[in-house]
Amino acid sequence: MAGTATDDRFGPRDSAHEALTRLESELGGPGAREVTSLFLDAADRRLPEMAAALEKADAETLRYATHDLRGGAAIMHLERLSALLAELEGSLRQGDWAPVAALVELAGEDFASIRPVLDQYAGR
Repeated sequence: MAGTATDDRFGPRDSAHEALTRLESELGGPGAREVTSLFLDAADRRLPEMAAALEKADAETLRYATHDLRGGAAIMHLERLSALLAELEGSLRQGDWAPVAALVELAGEDFASIRPVLDQYAGR
């Protein structure tokens, strides 16, 4: 059962520095900074949207927001965040609400742990 930030089913915490190094090697500095900024914007929209959808038990909105954020996390090479969002998306697809609240919380905690590095990199 997911539920704490120490849940290691999804692997070790993402290293924002490693993810940014990989992204920069693929896109170059300016491209990587632009993608990082776009990801931060998406997370600023999607994480609150996910929390609100959870409160309303709105599976469709929660699934859409989760899918969108998971795609961004994958592009950013944030493997743990992407994996736990995939788990959340799968639970929603199967109609299994038991782990959903814990996974939404864990996604927010994981993002918060890497946010300062991403903000600095994007020049925010």
